[in-house]
Amino acid sequence: MLDLAERWHGAHVDTDRLLKHACRTLLKRGDARALRLFGFDAEVEAEVRRLTVSARRLAIGDTLGFAFDVRHREAEPLTLRIEYAVDFVRPGGKRHRKVFQVAERTLAPGWHTFERRHRFRDFTTRLHHPGVHALSVIVNGRPAATTRVTLVAV
Repeated sequence: MLDLAERWHGAHVDTDRLLKHACRTLLKRGDARALRLFGFDAEVEAEVRRLTVSARRLAIGDTLGFAFDVRHREAEPLTLRIEYAVDFVRPGGKRHRKVFQVAERTLAPGWHTFERRHRFRDFTTRLHHPGVHALSVIVNGRPAATTRVTLVAV
């Protein structure tokens, strides 16, 4: 897939958008080649601080609010892909990671604050189970900060 994307990238803005959508799983996995193709440096020195959550203990169905600050160490503005991942508890103690996009933005040097909410509501495609869930902030494919929350049955 990446060979084709590299050949076609830059031909047209609509083609680039389609290619990026086709490579979304690679981008979420932090594939360095895919990140580089779409203008993100996987080796960027990024720092996340003050990852805070609205609650450490939630019931299934609740919404978790969280916030964090991000900065990069470059002297010039830099384009960053900022995501968060939740490591969901599965039956039998296994875990499943799902990555959610926060922003793709060119950021000037300095700290930038992001706030998000995540619903732990059951969906037809995702059921939640009690246990300790990890929440990680990812910058250009690299985990930068992690915290944990406990989900309890109602």
